[in-house]
Amino acid sequence: MVRSRGPHGPNQRSLRKRFDDSRERQPARCAPPAIGSGRWYGAGVEVDLTLSVPPDFTVLVVRTDFSDDAAFDATCDLIAAGDCEGYVPDLMSFEDRRLEGSSPDEVYQLAVDSEIEYLFIADARTMTDPEHPLLVLNLLSDEDDEDEDEEQSPSRMFWTVPVEVCGIDANLGISNMDFVEFADNVDPDGVFRGFR
Repeated sequence: MVRSRGPHGPNQRSLRKRFDDSRERQPARCAPPAIGSGRWYGAGVEVDLTLSVPPDFTVLVVRTDFSDDAAFDATCDLIAAGDCEGYVPDLMSFEDRRLEGSSPDEVYQLAVDSEIEYLFIADARTMTDPEHPLLVLNLLSDEDDEDEDEEQSPSRMFWTVPVEVCGIDANLGISNMDFVEFADNVDPDGVFRGFR
C-alpha cells in the first residue's frame, strides 16, 4: 500500500490518501511517474514488489516495521512538521507487510535498479526510539558517486530525526549538497540532528 500526505496534493490538505494496488488509481499528485521494480525473497518465496519513484517534492518512506501504527503516524507527523525555508515536502509511504523486518541491504536491492536516488526507512528503531529516527539510504551506484569508496565512506546510509527529513530532501533533491555531507555530520550516536 502506498500512502501519501502533504501540502502539494490535489486538495491542498495534509490528509492521507490511501491507494490499494488492487484497485485502479485515480490520477493525482502522488501517482508515480516512473516505476522501479525488484524481487524480494522472503520466507523462501519469491515475490515481486515495486517501489514507485516519488514525484517531485515528495519524500519516499519505506516501512519495514509494523509493530506500532501510532509511532509510525507520529513519525509522519514529525516529518510534516519540518520546514526548510518554506519548503515542506509531501510524504509517500510504501507499506507492504512482505517487507516486515527487511534489512537496509534488502531494501537497497529492491530499489537499486529504479530511478530513486535515496529513500527513508522506518524500521524497528524508528518505532521504539522516542526521537523516531529514520534510516536514510543512498541508492546511487558507485558510478554515480565517483569520489566515494563505499568501503571507507559512511555515505551509503545514516540516521536522521524526522524534522530534518525536509532539509535533507530539499538539498539532495536539487543537488545543493551531497549525501556524504549529511552522513559526515551525524552525532556520536549516528543520528543527524542538523548542522551545528
